[in-house]
Amino acid sequence: MKKALIIIVAILFVALVTAGVLLLMRGKEDTWLCQSGVWVKHGHPSAPMPLESCPSGNSAGPVEENNGKRPIGGDKDEHGCYIAAGYSWCETKQKCLRNWEELCPPN
Repeated sequence: MKKALIIIVAILFVALVTAGVLLLMRGKEDTWLCQSGVWVKHGHPSAPMPLESCPSGNSAGPVEENNGKRPIGGDKDEHGCYIAAGYSWCETKQKCLRNWEELCPPN
């Protein structure tokens, strides 16, 4: 009984460590975003601000640190919001936003 409990605890420990490592390695959060025609840091990007102009308007989306090129999955909706990056159009604020970062009030 005691031996089985030790094995279960060891398995849980290994699973938690593995989950933690996977979370740390899951993807880049340090990049540049184009918001309202201005390049904005998201996290701590290692690359300098992209040299290409940031489109004015209400589009927002990530740009890889690879010479300002758009990432794969850079599909936009009818308002120019990057779907794969979690952006959606907020009619009230008239801009693209991520609902978990900025709330969109009802009309």
